[in-house]
Amino acid sequence: MKRAILTVAVMVIALSVSAAAPKDKKRMAMTEKEKAALTFLTTMRVEQRMQRSFEMVKKMQMGIVSNTLKGVKDQDIANKVNSQVLDMVRKEFSWDNFKDDFMKIYANVYTLDEMQKMTEFFQSKTGQAFLDKSPMVQQQMMPLVQKKVMALIPKVQKLTKECMAKEMKAAKGKSKIKCGCDTHPSGK
Repeated sequence: MKRAILTVAVMVIALSVSAAAPKDKKRMAMTEKEKAALTFLTTMRVEQRMQRSFEMVKKMQMGIVSNTLKGVKDQDIANKVNSQVLDMVRKEFSWDNFKDDFMKIYANVYTLDEMQKMTEFFQSKTGQAFLDKSPMVQQQMMPLVQKKVMALIPKVQKLTKECMAKEMKAAKGKSKIKCGCDTHPSGK
């Protein structure tokens, strides 16, 4: 669930960045670096990954909408609205809407030689195995990460509560006790 929320957040940020950059539909020919970037993105299966991410978002959205619209008497209308929202999101987050921006980013960040060598690796049998098995690795890592996050939450809450109490006390001029965190000037 947290992964799905993170995916939605990343997609919203990416959409914001993409919407802010004007698109020239009558683009000139791609540079050699942009062609290399597109080849690399294709080799990395970015379009398929985006589609899988959308499917996760779709499942999450359906759950949210069904909870939100539980009181709606006409479920056909609720389902129709949900379908329209999902269609809009699918179009906005399509590969075609991101491809040029992603290409430019990769062309700006990596050298031509780096992209060519990365593409060569990911086209190899070993690179393809990496791509094929990455979802399995992520799937096995998620419970570990979730367990660590869940164990950290009470510690963060306790430290926050302690620091807030000490800071509020110090702000009232009653005490200059250090809270133990290093986020304040001179450790206060």
